[in-house]
Amino acid sequence: MTHDMSFVHHLTLTTGDLRRSYRNEVDASAIEHASELLADAVQAGGFIDLPVPGYRMFVSPFGERRAALITVHSGEHAVAAIGIAARPAPALWRALADLARRASPDLPLPGVPQAPWCTVVLLPDLLLHADAAAWLGDFERTMAWGWLA
Repeated sequence: MTHDMSFVHHLTLTTGDLRRSYRNEVDASAIEHASELLADAVQAGGFIDLPVPGYRMFVSPFGERRAALITVHSGEHAVAAIGIAARPAPALWRALADLARRASPDLPLPGVPQAPWCTVVLLPDLLLHADAAAWLGDFERTMAWGWLA
């Protein structure tokens, strides 16, 4: 089955917001930089500093690098988990759903979006780092396109 790669289904599990993120919404040089950052993180064993001072990310490939789980950290606090899947990725989806349930036990979870998708769980410690809310949405989209490139 082929998947349309002109857009990514961008879902925030903790709010239920779902939108199509089109590739042309993200600058090509930003996608290239994201690809390099992701590759460097995987090569380094997971953690890499972000261009945003005080933040780093941990990248875990899922299923032969067709999917990834990216956790954004500030110090010891994980503030967001971002799952990216080029094809259906049930194990990654379950991991994100478990994180969302732990963060908000009463949260009704939507169904899995059609691939390719970028699904985000905003973690409770994001409240301690509210500045991240200003850039996380763009970061999520850029990382999704960087991984899928």
